[in-house]
Amino acid sequence: MSFFSHISLSAYFPHLAALLCIAIWLLYKYYTNNHDVWKNKGIPYLKPLIFFGNIKDRMLFRKSFHEFYLELYNKLRMHPVGGMFEGRRAKLILIDPDLIKQVLVRDFDHFTDRPMITMRVQDPYTANLLLALKGRKWKVVRSLMTPAFTSGKIKAMVHMVDIVALQFVKYLNKLNKTVDKVENTDQVNEENDNGISSNEDNSKPQSGREMEMKELFGRYTFDVISSCAFGVQCDSLLQPEAEFVQVVSKFDYIPLKMRLLIFLVIMGNTWLLHFVELHFLNHKALSFLVALLKRTKNEREAGEQEKRNDFLQLMIDAKEGESHEKEAGNDKESESPHKVLTDEVIISQCLLFLLAGYETSSTLLTFAAYELALNPAIQDKVREEINAVVENHKGITYEALNDMVYLEMVLLEALRKHPPVARIERACVKEYVMTIPTEEGEKKVTIDPGTPIVISVMGLHYDPKHYPEPQEFRPERFSAEEKAKRSPYVFQGFGHGPRNCLGMRFAVMSTKLVMAHFLREFQVSTCAKTQVPLEYNRFSMLLKAKNGIWLNVEKIGRN
Repeated sequence: MSFFSHISLSAYFPHLAALLCIAIWLLYKYYTNNHDVWKNKGIPYLKPLIFFGNIKDRMLFRKSFHEFYLELYNKLRMHPVGGMFEGRRAKLILIDPDLIKQVLVRDFDHFTDRPMITMRVQDPYTANLLLALKGRKWKVVRSLMTPAFTSGKIKAMVHMVDIVALQFVKYLNKLNKTVDKVENTDQVNEENDNGISSNEDNSKPQSGREMEMKELFGRYTFDVISSCAFGVQCDSLLQPEAEFVQVVSKFDYIPLKMRLLIFLVIMGNTWLLHFVELHFLNHKALSFLVALLKRTKNEREAGEQEKRNDFLQLMIDAKEGESHEKEAGNDKESESPHKVLTDEVIISQCLLFLLAGYETSSTLLTFAAYELALNPAIQDKVREEINAVVENHKGITYEALNDMVYLEMVLLEALRKHPPVARIERACVKEYVMTIPTEEGEKKVTIDPGTPIVISVMGLHYDPKHYPEPQEFRPERFSAEEKAKRSPYVFQGFGHGPRNCLGMRFAVMSTKLVMAHFLREFQVSTCAKTQVPLEYNRFSMLLKAKNGIWLNVEKIGRN
């Protein structure tokens, strides 16, 4: 008989039960030990649940990321600020536009960083993305990147973007000719069957082609950024099977298991980082891009490849300028504490161009087309403006784009209704005393270092106090007169302050340019697959429609 058969488990049950109770109590304390932080500071807050905090609906994918942050904002919008919990992490949500201005602009030195996860092992290229950099290093890299996005540099890139936009139109014309050919063949067969001559006048309208707009505009944006960032002419519309397109188009694909791990860590379970490594980008695509960029950079520096007016070249030139200053004795240690523009840093910013530009610009174009399809009168009006401006300037030039005021209003209103990101975050880097307006006057609240500050983009954009009847699509909200009536900080399409969207001018130029070409030759309308009202994808942190954005794209003037 074994030794264990002589042991009575019932004798140990009280001890096991006690250990279990202690474990449960420790877990409870771990997940609730900071739940009174906002109460102690006198800030209104949403009562949290153990483990979930206030994000149970989001964690269980009951709501999309954007819907969740809109609902969160609405629960707190009667207050200037509010507290919430993402898992066990306490976060402060700003509602009042003046407080948003304080954090993003006036007192930016207290909120210079974004809350980032510090991982045990970090990929050097993702770690050096401008979004991830902090403190002094962020400031130096940002200052070196800024000249690449001046009006003059953007103007010089118009030609490269226009080539891609013309390829985009060529692709759509090719598709519509295919549709015409099929429809005309069917019609001729039908007429012959009915004894009707094919030479007779045919006034039957053509139906166009049903297309998924995110994929369509995504390929355009992909081509634009590949050309303007890497100097690669990939033509993903006409050559979708090319290796570059196939590999790099999956750069943001993350397996479900990794997504869940990232989600758990973001919720405050940082202890997981001792056991797992997190990856925010597809490893195969990242390796492919890094190798390509290294090769291109080395060939240009060696004079083996022609210089281009793209972002990579501008970064190479900035590095050369830094080297010349050092040789001339102008490299002050106080101004350049690191050798800032290393190969890793340069390649990281080119990757950022792809990451940030691809998703945001393609999303903007997709939802702008969706709104124009639902609002044909607005579509006609913006098309009239485009045609008039093009006729005046004899083409679509940089100056012509600047004169397309109503088109820009349409894009900004689409960005208001459908912002690619649902929230903006900053981290308090040093103790800050925030003056909060109250019914009695003001009160001062100390914000501790490390506290994440949240701005709900969706909440601000759908607040009827700032945008009456926010569900309506009204480009006139962004006329000069209307913008003057509200705080600029209630529109967060590009952010504000020193950490705003660096590529804002480029994004506006490239989206206006392709939309001008597109609307001159094609019209969009709803089709059987168009989802009205729209339902967002609940499994994505970025803005995506659940079943895609399907529209009918029809060549103008066909009878």
